[in-house]
Amino acid sequence: MKRPGKITIIGGGIAGLCTAVYARQSGYEVDLLEQHQSAGGLATSWRRGEYTFETCLHWLVGSNPGGTLHAEWREVCDIDRLRFVDHEEFVRVEDEHGASLHIYADVDCLEAELVKVAPEDEIEIRHFTNAIRQLVDLPMPHPDQPWLARIAGMLKMLPDLCWLGSFWQGRPRVYAAGPLVIMTRS
Repeated sequence: MKRPGKITIIGGGIAGLCTAVYARQSGYEVDLLEQHQSAGGLATSWRRGEYTFETCLHWLVGSNPGGTLHAEWREVCDIDRLRFVDHEEFVRVEDEHGASLHIYADVDCLEAELVKVAPEDEIEIRHFTNAIRQLVDLPMPHPDQPWLARIAGMLKMLPDLCWLGSFWQGRPRVYAAGPLVIMTRS
């Protein structure tokens, strides 16, 4: 039986590293080319003085043991040794006058912040945060599922997806709040 050949992978980011792992597992000889001193791509950080600049992953599907794709991460890295930090604040936006808007990971905190900044938009903000609450438990189909199982899973999601479509219908394009809270739909 002929052995698989040799492949060259350009880029040592997450995709390149995973491709290299699976290629080696399949018997290929692998050359992995990376332009930087260390592999990792956007999943790296660097230090300058006493500060660490973390440009890495802000959201990783599969970080939760037992969650979708966790087993796949275990195939390519020791994900269970990694420590994930769940921040209260996802992002903060500040304008030139010092006013700030905090986007919290917790939906209740997010809702309170948006209503505080734009009380005139409270009804729409509550529609928005209720949509988040409705969709947070929407199951993700697993990539290893057979096509029929994926289709069945998608059919089960239809009521939620129809609800989401009706949520956006007829909503105004621009809300009343200032420049920090303007939501649009295309």
